Parts: sequence; C-alpha cells; structure tokens
Amino acid sequence: MKKIHETALYAVGKDYIIPFLALVISFAAILVTQKNKPDYAIISKDAEVTLRKGMQKYGLFAEKKIENREKHEIPYYLISFENDPEYFEVTTRQNAVVEVNQIGPHEYRVQFRAVGYGNPIIECDFKIQAY
Repeated sequence: MKKIHETALYAVGKDYIIPFLALVISFAAILVTQKNKPDYAIISKDAEVTLRKGMQKYGLFAEKKIENREKHEIPYYLISFENDPEYFEVTTRQNAVVEVNQIGPHEYRVQFRAVGYGNPIIECDFKIQAY
C-alpha cells in the first residue's frame, strides 16, 4: 500500500507541489482577512450617515454643530455611540488632520483641519472604522 503523502505528490506532481502549497496558503490568508474586516460608516459633511457596513451594533449617531468665535464660524461634528467600539479611527479623503476629543461617555467631538497656510478648520465627508 502506498502512503498517503506519496499519493498526493503523485497526483499533484513533484514539480508543482510548491506552487500548489502557495495557492493553498494564499487562499487561507484571504479567508482569514475576510473575517477580520473592520466595520465602517461613511458620513457626509452635513452629518448624514450615507453608508453603514456593520456599524449597527454600535448605534452610531452623527450631528453637525457650528461654534461662533469672534468673526468666525467653526464647524465640528458630535459623534456618539450607544455601545463604544474597542477602538475606532476617523479618516478623510481630503487628507485633513483629524482632531478627536472625548467629551462624555460614548460621545466625541471631531474637527478637521486642512493642511496648508493657517490650517483652517473645514467641513468634509469622513469615514469611521471600528475595530
């Protein structure tokens, strides 16, 4: 009786065993990364949640506020969660600098500063990823 590993080598071919194993390992890695994708939401500059992928379990709520300082209006966003994620990050496509401050339990103040002269505070669409 032939041993199982000899039969497998014969079926695949000795010259193809390394590419075959690489394919199996790559497929396993893809399956693992599919399970570990972060939950995320896209929020418009008007604080409307336009897309949610898995964020329902956190109870995300966004609100846009404007603070009046001297001659300037400064926009910011209040982000709150019913259930806080372990970790979350906020990013933008405009590559703005993100300032996140916790102002209460489950509540955060988010502002965006444009990169450039004077670093003005801006309104922009943003993405929240929860891990």
